[in-house]
Amino acid sequence: MPEPPYSEDLGLAQGVLRGDEAAQRLFGDRLTCVDRILAARNARIGRQLDRHELEDLAQEVRATVWRKLADYRPIAALSSWIYGICEFQLRNAVRRKHRRPQVAALDAAPEAVAREAVEQPALYGRVHAGLERLDVLDQQIVRLKHFDGLTLEQIATSLDLKLNTLKSRYFRALKRMRETLDETNLEADE
Repeated sequence: MPEPPYSEDLGLAQGVLRGDEAAQRLFGDRLTCVDRILAARNARIGRQLDRHELEDLAQEVRATVWRKLADYRPIAALSSWIYGICEFQLRNAVRRKHRRPQVAALDAAPEAVAREAVEQPALYGRVHAGLERLDVLDQQIVRLKHFDGLTLEQIATSLDLKLNTLKSRYFRALKRMRETLDETNLEADE
């Protein structure tokens, strides 16, 4: 009787789930495709996400693939299954990014932030209210990035933090600020 299609991929997934170290290493090697898939798909849709957003998304996708590995069924190649997760997560990330246009002030250059303060004082106040909800270090990181115009590398050096740690704190801080902006928008609509 012939082997079912993709039985090797199923065996690999089952080996990973059993804790087989060789299978886990091989699977980890297979996950290197995530970065390439996301970069290619992002380029195809007009580079909606920047490099940092893609790096964060790649980490999320890898975590999702590991978490959902038990759900893999051999009706398609494992790489196709991973591609589907990449595609789904990329679409969600782009959708989330475009759903929050009011956060553009956070991503602007320092002079644009100052101009927004004059042109849209309510938004400026909400941005600062969001900043106040962050802990002191996260406030400092956001201020250095958006008000002083420093790069993440410069901020990491000046605060004596590892770059990846700084990036994680920075993006989590922006997420918390976005949530604050969303809350204040809902309150304003009521």
